[in-house]
Amino acid sequence: MKLPISVVINTFQAERYLDLVLRSVVEHVEEIVVCDMYSEDRTVEIAEEFGAKVVYHERVGYVEPARKFAVDQSNQPWVLILDADEVLSPGLWDEFEKLIVCKGADIIEFHWLNYMFGAPMIGAEFEPKRDVHGRLFLREAVTLHSEVHQGLRPVDGMRVARVPCSDELCVHHFTYLSAEDFVGRVNKYTSVEAGQVFESERISSGRVFRKLVRDFFKRMVIKGGRKLGWQGLSVSLLMMANDAMKFAKILELQNGASSDSVLAAHRKIAEEKLKN
Repeated sequence: MKLPISVVINTFQAERYLDLVLRSVVEHVEEIVVCDMYSEDRTVEIAEEFGAKVVYHERVGYVEPARKFAVDQSNQPWVLILDADEVLSPGLWDEFEKLIVCKGADIIEFHWLNYMFGAPMIGAEFEPKRDVHGRLFLREAVTLHSEVHQGLRPVDGMRVARVPCSDELCVHHFTYLSAEDFVGRVNKYTSVEAGQVFESERISSGRVFRKLVRDFFKRMVIKGGRKLGWQGLSVSLLMMANDAMKFAKILELQNGASSDSVLAAHRKIAEEKLKN
């Protein structure tokens, strides 16, 4: 039985896992919409092999504007949003069918098991019990926003049901391959987040230092990152680096620094040195 669901996937250079993502949904839903940002790899070819409806969106620095556009292109009463590195456990479909057929919810939440550097992250604040999202919903039950990491917001009064947490009832999220992969992907997001924070509040060096140290300790000690071997330490260090990068960009904005202004200052210093 195919469920009245449109799966919506936004893509850019997504050939790495896309076939696995599509294999996990194609037999269970009425429609798959792949919204691509003009990929130059096999992304579109793979999507078409699985019968997906392919639409295009201009390249933007983060997915949220394109995601809203993609959902608008779908036609089923239920929408399931996935990223191009998220594979659904087969057991989820029975849970989805029960809730949809009995009309027991307007939004369905379920859990994510994240894999980083070749290992599942059961700890370091990435454990499945903590990582839960309402990514399956009646289209009138949520509003979608264009701000980075804001995503979906339930409409007041909507009923939310949550699928129990287990390895058989989760999304397997295959994320960072290496430290280089992590840094490359988070650089653009921290720029956007820094701009949003800069517009709403000011930060101090003391606050930055306390947060970085506190969060690293929490991930490694309180949340069990130390039990995950080198992957746990790497993830904890990189998440601290992610926050440090964001705070550094906020401080630049607060102090009016930009590449152009710094370049001008450097050139002025160099000119003065040449006069000596």
